[in-house]
Amino acid sequence: MKPFFTLAFFILCQTYLKGIPLAEVNNIEIGSIQGKITDDLNHEPLAGAKVRVKDISVETDKNGVFEIEQIPVGNYTIVVEKSGYIPLSISLSIEANKIEKIAITLKINVLSLPEILITADRALTAASSQVLNALDFQLRPVNSAQDLMRNIPGVVTSQHAGGGKAEQIYLRGFDADHGTDVAAYVDGIPVNMPSHGHGQGYLDLHFLIPEVVKNAEVQKGTYFAELGDFATAGAIKFKTLDRLDNNTLQFQLGAVPSQRTPSVSRGLLMYQLPVAPKVSSYIASEYIFAPSYFDASQNFNRFSIMSKTNFDVGKNGTMRLLFSHFNSKWDASGQLPERAIESGLINRFGAIDNTEGGNTGRQNASITYTQVADNQSFEAQAFVSKYNFQLFSNFTFFKEDSINGDMIRQRDNRTIAGLNTKYVISSDKNKITLGAGLRYDDIDNDLAKAPKRSITDYLADARIKESNSFFYAKNEFALSPKLRAELGLRFNYFNFNVTDRLPTTIEHANYTGVNHQTQVAPKFNLTYSLTKHYKLFLNIGKGFHSNDARSVVQDRGNHSLPNAWGSEIGLQAHPLSNIVVSAVIWSLELDNELVFVGDDGTTEDNGASRRYGLDLSLRAKLTDCLFFDADLNLSKGRLLDKRFGAILPTDNIIPLAPTLTSTGGLTAQFPLSNGHRIESALRYRHVSERAANEANSVRALGYTLVDLTTQYKMKRYMVGLNLENLLNAKWNEAQFDTESRLKNEAAPVSELHFTPGTPFAIKATFSYSF
Repeated sequence: MKPFFTLAFFILCQTYLKGIPLAEVNNIEIGSIQGKITDDLNHEPLAGAKVRVKDISVETDKNGVFEIEQIPVGNYTIVVEKSGYIPLSISLSIEANKIEKIAITLKINVLSLPEILITADRALTAASSQVLNALDFQLRPVNSAQDLMRNIPGVVTSQHAGGGKAEQIYLRGFDADHGTDVAAYVDGIPVNMPSHGHGQGYLDLHFLIPEVVKNAEVQKGTYFAELGDFATAGAIKFKTLDRLDNNTLQFQLGAVPSQRTPSVSRGLLMYQLPVAPKVSSYIASEYIFAPSYFDASQNFNRFSIMSKTNFDVGKNGTMRLLFSHFNSKWDASGQLPERAIESGLINRFGAIDNTEGGNTGRQNASITYTQVADNQSFEAQAFVSKYNFQLFSNFTFFKEDSINGDMIRQRDNRTIAGLNTKYVISSDKNKITLGAGLRYDDIDNDLAKAPKRSITDYLADARIKESNSFFYAKNEFALSPKLRAELGLRFNYFNFNVTDRLPTTIEHANYTGVNHQTQVAPKFNLTYSLTKHYKLFLNIGKGFHSNDARSVVQDRGNHSLPNAWGSEIGLQAHPLSNIVVSAVIWSLELDNELVFVGDDGTTEDNGASRRYGLDLSLRAKLTDCLFFDADLNLSKGRLLDKRFGAILPTDNIIPLAPTLTSTGGLTAQFPLSNGHRIESALRYRHVSERAANEANSVRALGYTLVDLTTQYKMKRYMVGLNLENLLNAKWNEAQFDTESRLKNEAAPVSELHFTPGTPFAIKATFSYSF
């Protein structure tokens, strides 16, 4: 009987203790962990990620959430893994009777080309695929702010003012000037400048330190409700790091061997501040001095500093503070006429007027609050920017003034203030996004005659107050397991208030005035997954770029923003485990545009236009260590008699619009036995010859460049070598059809003017991490 009573007693105890944690039975103090896992690229939740703590293993749900209960108090290492992402280990302390809440971000393993990236989880376009963005941005070397734009598939840039002025941008059949049809944002802060003293939509990214950029999201076309002004050819949204993995001190020195003198030197410091637990804060600063490769030193100086701080607010809130300061000054050798070089008056790196140059600066402050709870999220951002710009240019030399020359001074000082808000509600089949915001620019700019940088007469002088308020809504929903759609609508309202400070004369009609313009822009995106590895896209939408306020107030009866209708169809495919390809056919049609020409203070009517083209992209993992990529972009553009009208019979070519561009290369990563590794990239960039004017009587020359970058990385040190223009090609960077007159010429001549591109150059880099 004793064994029976013993067994009965054991069963009763088990019954009583059933459901009581073993840790409590053994009188062990316990805690638990709750967390959410997102991807590093777009902060989307990752379902099916494995989370391990000692012998306990769980997976995240569809919202990327996991929970591990009944963990004895102590210090642990959490391991997070998911196919296609770099595994992550985190140290964590468990306290008694407390829930430790953590947010984990996994980085994409770009060399694995994971299948997870090709699934139809969102409506995008084939050309703006975030898959390709991740691969490109993490694999391609970035050595300057200009490289940030050049690394975007289909984007070509050119510099033509000593390195200080914003780059000329070419994308999808657009010579977008300095940003008229390409929008850019840095952590939500708009970069483009409406009603700028040099050109509409002026986009100067030089305040952005390349090493702090985490990724760049590219969205080409007019199909996205969250994108507004200047997002016609496309938009680029840069995101900076939330924290630094290491503190870094870096030095670079560059030279052009043919000149035997340094061409650029750069210093960089990035430092993670030890502020407080659960607070991430860092500063980053760079200084650049570049005499450059011209005969006359460009005396380019740039200083940038930024700080970013992140901390938790309440149960589910996060606050992000960002501050940045940037200033730059430079001289420039200007754009050179071909006849001056052919006659021997100057060489390719000489100057007709070497007193060109300028200075600029920008300060940004931003505060962003984000709250995420269950299937909802809310984000609000307030930002303020102070900006100054002064540019001395002489494109026509002695055309207007045969004695003193034609140099002009363009100036733009402004204060920018804005607010962005976004509310997202998600469910199994729907994701609704509501957004609203406001941007206000208080602008003071002018245009003056300034021979040898001495102001003699004002051609334009205006105070501009311009505001843009907007609201948008979009709904992403699943029509079936394979078919997803996105419907969007955006409302834009602009108010323009211009005070012309020049008196009315025979030569100048005062354009003081007020006007407003509105637009309602529908968006439609469709994504269909043929199979797990093949995805089709259809995208249609209306966008716009605003016109200069000085032009708008002269056309006070027009209360509509100029429309840009775009559409595309595309395919993204993952045919093999090591290959991703995309192809897209696109078209874009623009309304009649009034453009304020900052170089002479006049208004041009450019008429309507039509562009269409083909974008092809290929990414392939050739071996475990070798990666290949290539992009080919074809486009054709013509001027029309009206929107959706016939092509003009003559002079119908869109000047300087790229017709064929291609970029690509090989990237290698070789791990060594001692934990060190070698990374190398061989890259090419090709731009074909194209028309420089409407009649195609002057041609901008094409070019092909090859660059080589190699880095040897150790635990704390990195040594790098960049060879730019490896084949020493003779190429023109910026090119224009310009009418100019040299000092001893009897009459002006219209021909190709250009800024010479970089000859073969070497740049050495040394970096120390601590």
